[in-house]
Amino acid sequence: MIRVVDNINEANCITHSGTMHADEVFSTAFLELFLGDVKVFRTSNIEAKDVDENVIVYDIGRGKFDHHQNDVLKRENGVIYAAFGLLWREFGKEFLKSQDFSYVDEMFLAIDKDLIEAIDADDNGQFPKIEANYKVKTLSNVIKLFNPSYDSFQNESEQFIKAVGLAKTIIEEELLYINGKVIADKKVQDILDTIDINSKYLILDEYLPYEEVLLSHANAVNLLFVAFPSNRGGLQEEDARETGGPALRTAQSGDGLLRTSDHGTPLWKHGNALVFGIHDPVPADDLDHRDRILPGKGPAVLEGDAEPSVHPGGRGRHPPHGDGDRTAADHRRTARLSEPLRDGTVHAGGGICAL
Repeated sequence: MIRVVDNINEANCITHSGTMHADEVFSTAFLELFLGDVKVFRTSNIEAKDVDENVIVYDIGRGKFDHHQNDVLKRENGVIYAAFGLLWREFGKEFLKSQDFSYVDEMFLAIDKDLIEAIDADDNGQFPKIEANYKVKTLSNVIKLFNPSYDSFQNESEQFIKAVGLAKTIIEEELLYINGKVIADKKVQDILDTIDINSKYLILDEYLPYEEVLLSHANAVNLLFVAFPSNRGGLQEEDARETGGPALRTAQSGDGLLRTSDHGTPLWKHGNALVFGIHDPVPADDLDHRDRILPGKGPAVLEGDAEPSVHPGGRGRHPPHGDGDRTAADHRRTARLSEPLRDGTVHAGGGICAL
């Protein structure tokens, strides 16, 4: 719960008054999550040294959590800590432990990198200039919308509480997102540890946010595409390195779907042309002999022209490709998902299939 108080003696938190910014708004939201009950006093003039040590003074007062001083703290990448970053640096791990998260150290660093660092950079004038012919709104821009508008008769304290409410929701969602991402990263790490360095195509049996781990893993240097079950049905396939590659042979249909020229299978794509989804099964007989891939039971890894490399519990075989070269279009054809291929060319595992 948060209240703005008019009497400084009632406050357990003090920040500056006037125009609100993302820094002190998100700081206040974090303190509400951490402390549970926040009574904040907003003022334009205070010295932290004159305030009871049990009261947290931030973004003002030239104290521990005020970055408007000469001896500012900087991250290794040069981004200066603003109030939000300073409070997270001091209390973040304690807060995460109080919420019973399993991976406290990983989450502590990831939340700073994913959310807090950019807010700090913006508040300190370090945010890069964005060249665009349209309006770009950052979180800081969004929070500024809560400042009382001209001729609106909005109350400053009420608007501050509304802004803190939005920031609190964002932090809560960020916590869930980062917790899930840390867990998923560990799963992706385990999967990539098992594949051959020559693998070009990876099929996951569930969606995992794989990108960051994949781009830094030694076994993934040759991966071109990653596929996983889509919430739109079928498999969703993404360019592993977002480089595009050769275009899929398609024609735009009236319903907005893409249809392959070879099989007439409805596909959809993201606007950047790097995401493809296969909605309808392609009959196995219609597929090129060397391009058959099917999720089944147990993981198998299939590597280039070599004989099958099968993980325990999986089975699979793969015919020679001649020159061994596979184009981006080759990898974008996926077989029926519900039954084995008739000639058993490739029967890959439900856990992972790396080709």
